[in-house]
Amino acid sequence: MRSAIRSAIRSAIRQTAPLSPPSTPAHPCAPALPDLRATKGWTQEKLEGLTVAGNGEVYAVTDNDGLENATGETVFLRLGSRGKVFGRS
Repeated sequence: MRSAIRSAIRSAIRQTAPLSPPSTPAHPCAPALPDLRATKGWTQEKLEGLTVAGNGEVYAVTDNDGLENATGETVFLRLGSRGKVFGRS
């Protein structure tokens, strides 16, 4: 009985889980660094999240790790329209 269950699980995993994630082509986009530096304070090291809202506006957020040499702030940015950020509609 157990071997039948294990066999069924293995079969289900093989059918549903790809061996490698699908790839998407890279597209250049507008740089976020000027927006991160606009506060004239600590410049966050990287974006942690990026989304396109239903209205087509692009938003980004940084992490607030609060490392020893960091301020621990979270920055939420509105980068502009999808067309402006990614160069296409």
